Parts: sequence; structure tokens; C-alpha cells
Amino acid sequence: MEDRLAILELEGLYARFFDDHDGAAWAALFTSDGVYRSRERRSDLSTGTSVRGRESLHAFCNDAPYTGIHLMHLPQISIDGDRARSRVHMEWFGSFDTPGSSSKRLVGYYDVEYTRVGSTPVWQISDRVTTTFMAESRIVHGYVSGNGLDAADTRRM
Repeated sequence: MEDRLAILELEGLYARFFDDHDGAAWAALFTSDGVYRSRERRSDLSTGTSVRGRESLHAFCNDAPYTGIHLMHLPQISIDGDRARSRVHMEWFGSFDTPGSSSKRLVGYYDVEYTRVGSTPVWQISDRVTTTFMAESRIVHGYVSGNGLDAADTRRM
């Protein structure tokens, strides 16, 4: 039970640290040679993102050109000694930093491998693969006060 709770906490920290753009804390959740990967297409890992090692993971998180929030679902966890696996369904809502860019919603899942490491053993992510089930984009222009009229225009009405 303690191992399952530790992995649940790890998944919560994963989402929070990435959404906060806290690259140092996010990268520390991975083993020293840990890898984050994503699929461009459902079965192909050769064309997606692949980031290996804490230094690269740190930069990947800090330099992400978007802000967003993960909505994580409960993982299905299998533990075998000092190794574990899970599938975590998730949703992610975000927007890109460029003016006029679209907001994005992703629905998918993570397949995650964990390793228990250290003299005081802790669970860390050794491999994480994002598979996108659905992605959609929207242009959101935001509210414009006064229908675009300035104060002088509204006084003449």
C-alpha cells in the first residue's frame, strides 16, 4: 500500500511541477537517465518528442512554450519488486505564449515505468510515454470591454 501511495504522490507532483514550469523539481522526479516520450501518431514513437536525462528534462519543462493544467486520473499500477508500471489517463488544457494562438485540449494517457532507487528508496519515473487520443484547438480572443468603443464613443450614444 505504501508503494502505491508513493506512486500516486509522484503522479500528482509530476502534473503540478510541469504545470508550474518548475523544471528542476519536475526533472528530479525521473531517474538520472529517465526519458519522456510522446507519440505523433498512436503507434509511432520515432517522430514524437524524446527527452532523456535530467538536464534535458529540466530544460524541456522550463522552456515549454505553453501554459496549462493537467487533469490526472487515477493510475492503474502494477508493482514487481523495485519496478512498477502504470497507465494514467489524463486531460490537458493549455494555451501557447504567442499572441493570437489557439487554446488546446488533449485527452490521452501516459504509460509509465517506475524504478525504486536510492539508499532510502524512493520511486522515480524511468520512462514515460504520452499517447494522445484526441486533440482540439480553439481560438479564444477574449472579452473586449465596451464592444471596442472607447469612453468618448460611449458618451455620444
